[in-house]
Amino acid sequence: MKALMIEIVNRVYTFLTHIEDLTALNGSARWNRPEHDPRLLETARRRATAHRDSPIDDS
Repeated sequence: MKALMIEIVNRVYTFLTHIEDLTALNGSARWNRPEHDPRLLETARRRATAHRDSPIDDS
């Protein structure tokens, strides 16, 4: 189980650190460029602000 978790973490880490290279549009590059969903983006920004403004508990 430990080996499986290490493999999963390594794959996720690799994907996240090279996301631009791995999610290239390739053949769909001629499509319209994706746009952010305004409501979902607002929620993400609100949560990021709340997270940034919350006190850090180092205990």
